[in-house]
Amino acid sequence: MRFRFFAQLLVAAAALAAILPSALSGQEKFDRNKIDRMFADGLRQQAAGDHVKAISSLSELILASGGTADAKVYLHRGLSYAGRGDWAKAIEDYDRAASLGLATAQLLIARGEAKAQNREYDRAEQDFTRGIKLRLDDPTGWFGRGKLKAAQRRFRDAIEDYDQAIRIKPDYLDAIIDRGFAYGEAGDFRSAITDFDRAVVIDPKQAKALPLRGAAKARLEDHRGAIVDFTRGIENTPNDVMLFLARAVSYTVLGEHERALADRDRAVRMRPELALAYIARGSSQHQLGRHDEGFADRTEAIRLDPTLTEAWTARGNAHFLLGHYSEALGDLDHSLQLNPDQPEVRSLLEQAKTKFIEAAVSANRAQQRKEAPAATPAPAPATVVAAATPAPAPAIPAAAPPPAPEAAAVVEPKPSNVVADTAEARNQRGRQLSAAGKYSEAIAEFDVAIKMNKDFILAYNGRGFTYYLMRDFKKAAADFDEAIRLNPKYANAYKNRANARRALGDVKGADADLAKAQEPR
Repeated sequence: MRFRFFAQLLVAAAALAAILPSALSGQEKFDRNKIDRMFADGLRQQAAGDHVKAISSLSELILASGGTADAKVYLHRGLSYAGRGDWAKAIEDYDRAASLGLATAQLLIARGEAKAQNREYDRAEQDFTRGIKLRLDDPTGWFGRGKLKAAQRRFRDAIEDYDQAIRIKPDYLDAIIDRGFAYGEAGDFRSAITDFDRAVVIDPKQAKALPLRGAAKARLEDHRGAIVDFTRGIENTPNDVMLFLARAVSYTVLGEHERALADRDRAVRMRPELALAYIARGSSQHQLGRHDEGFADRTEAIRLDPTLTEAWTARGNAHFLLGHYSEALGDLDHSLQLNPDQPEVRSLLEQAKTKFIEAAVSANRAQQRKEAPAATPAPAPATVVAAATPAPAPAIPAAAPPPAPEAAAVVEPKPSNVVADTAEARNQRGRQLSAAGKYSEAIAEFDVAIKMNKDFILAYNGRGFTYYLMRDFKKAAADFDEAIRLNPKYANAYKNRANARRALGDVKGADADLAKAQEPR
């Protein structure tokens, strides 16, 4: 009985074994069809530019295959990751495809592009070169390597690769435009224009070539031609704020400042968060004499991006040209703190320092003359009244003249070593030292003068002015405050405090002080 049971079990097992291979082959056929369909879906989505769905379909395929997906699946998923700008994941998939034995020009060129975007320049160039060797007739390899070299600012080397790409494909628009750009960066603007002309012939509404040709024309001083190209570019892409800013530069060079201002104003309205637009509009405002508006624009640029060196430099330059040397020093110095490698800004800063000291010394001398006590006038000479001519005296016999007196020795007076140590003397000494640029010694003299006379208005004003020359604007303002407290009608202290407040950024306070200084006394 037991034997029969085991015999039946063996027969059933044999029967199952006989039908299992056919069942499994059917399942494999079903899975293969599903995988092929998923791969086809991924390629179709990729071709349509829907990289998110393509990645999803190809990832599902890889999962369904149990890790045995074909190398081409990884290649195409890498291409979709690249399409989304996820270069690290793209490289990972390309590496996986290569590890599975794929070594095509397409893979190498694609991986070279991803590595270039990921700033792995040396490895990227190796992949491009290997890809080019596999397919010398493929222009994309030459073009990709050219872009890599241009990114490294190796423009002449880049031009050679672009040449090869264009020889293979004469209407390769991207290569023609990028070669024109490389010519421009290399300083060959005429060759650049030739390439941009060729690009415009291929595509008359070429959004990229027209602005670049305009920029090249501007570099060759053909600003009318540049304006035509920028205008055509604006017609094609009316929301490109940089085209309005570029056209404004050419208008400015031609002296058409109102038109430049209109373009820059349009740029600000289009991109109110763009600091560069405010810097540019501020330039037009200053050129039209609207200085308050110009400073307001550049101050707004600094507010939007306090790390933008161009904003600090632009405002500092405007202050310098208008003679606001203290404010210029502050802005230019801040620009150099952000980026020390600005030789032109450093040169302007040195000029501002020189002008600042000259202006300060001149103002100090004028102040001393104004505050010096008036000299006591010399007494008027007595009026000489002509006396009546006396009657001639009777003749007297001449007598021998008396002997001449012995000449007395002339003794030069010796200077006294005793100097009156008064608050007034200390104040005058402080002013002399300040005018000579000996600021620390001057401060010491003013300190003594104030200690001797705590209500000495002129000493507070003099010390404040010296602190101002030292660019210690807070201490300067404090001394001017005290001078004004002691004499609320002291116009010169109001003027000095206005300068200190402006240097501290208190524009409203400075304006109020200037208004107060001009009030009738």
